[in-house]
Order: sequence, then structure tokens, then C-alpha cells
Amino acid sequence: MDSFSEEPGQSTFGLEAVVGTFPDLGFSFSAKTGLLITVPDVAVRGALNGRVLQPAVKITDPSYPPPKGLSFLGFIGVDSQALSFGVIGMVDLTPLLEIKVPVLATWDIRSGNQHNACD
Repeated sequence: MDSFSEEPGQSTFGLEAVVGTFPDLGFSFSAKTGLLITVPDVAVRGALNGRVLQPAVKITDPSYPPPKGLSFLGFIGVDSQALSFGVIGMVDLTPLLEIKVPVLATWDIRSGNQHNACD
């Protein structure tokens, strides 16, 4: 079953917000966060798009591609089958330096197996 397919009696509710440091209006750190909750088969999904030492992210800004500088994208998903999360941290100072660090983990709730991935 596809998590976002239409099912009778099932509803998904979502919320997005922008958070950041207050004294400098989000320049030191700002992030756009999103949360989706599906019921009655409970599933929770979250997303994070953050920036460090850059102008504050706006709710209307696209999450991808990330801006130049120091940024990160992340997600978390929890349902009856698994807990999964992933984060990719990026430093883009082209043409001098470009670094991408992905981290991913999934924990199968039914079997208790954990799978980690990192590049």
C-alpha cells in the first residue's frame, strides 16, 4: 500500500513552520519544518530544511536544491512497520570546497532489525 494513496476513512493533516534564532532574525540558524500525521492507521512524517550563517529560510522557499553555504535536509517517518530517519549535511563553498554527509537509519519495528547507511 502506498502511504499517500487515498483510502476510505483515512485522513492526513499537515503543518509547516519556520524557526530560527531571534536576536539576528534567523541568520545564525533557521529551519523550515513540516509535520504530517495520518489517521486512523497512525503514521507520522517530519521534514527539516535548515541553514546556518545565511539569510533566514522563508516558508515559501523550496527545500531543494539547498543554497550555497552550510545547510542540511532531514526527515523522520514512523508508522506501524518502521521508524526511519535521514539527514544530509552539506557545505557548498564552490569552487573551493563541497562536502555532503548523508546518514540514514531504519529500524524495523516488527523484527527489531536495525539498518544503518552512511556514505
